[in-house]
Amino acid sequence: MTRVNTALVMLLLLAAAPARADAPLVTYHLEYGGIVGGVADGTVQRDGRATTASTRCDGRTHHFRLRVKQLRQLRADLRHARRHAHPRERDVGGPEASLAEVTSRRLHLRYHGFGSVPRGAEPLVDDLYRIATMRCPNG
Repeated sequence: MTRVNTALVMLLLLAAAPARADAPLVTYHLEYGGIVGGVADGTVQRDGRATTASTRCDGRTHHFRLRVKQLRQLRADLRHARRHAHPRERDVGGPEASLAEVTSRRLHLRYHGFGSVPRGAEPLVDDLYRIATMRCPNG
């Protein structure tokens, strides 16, 4: 095997390698437009540790751990979205339009515009919004 072929095989093997065990379960960025617009960002680790920030929480960052039931529900919502969220991207734009961008090991969703989130992704986006705001006062 030539050096070029060996390098190509190594590159292909690395590209096909499974996601790192320390990679987050999910990261997300949500923008909700309109009169009560705001932004929510978060990362949830595989063990349930979460870091979130939301304008609803005055932009403060919160670190906490999801309960077992909450983590189980999030994983179920991710599985559901992998199977049923089609299309994976949609951009209908518009002034003050909402945005949902979700990245997980085997899933990337991006929806921009009012009414752009397909029915198959709604439970996941709703769950992520709840997680982002669950530590807010009056959240």
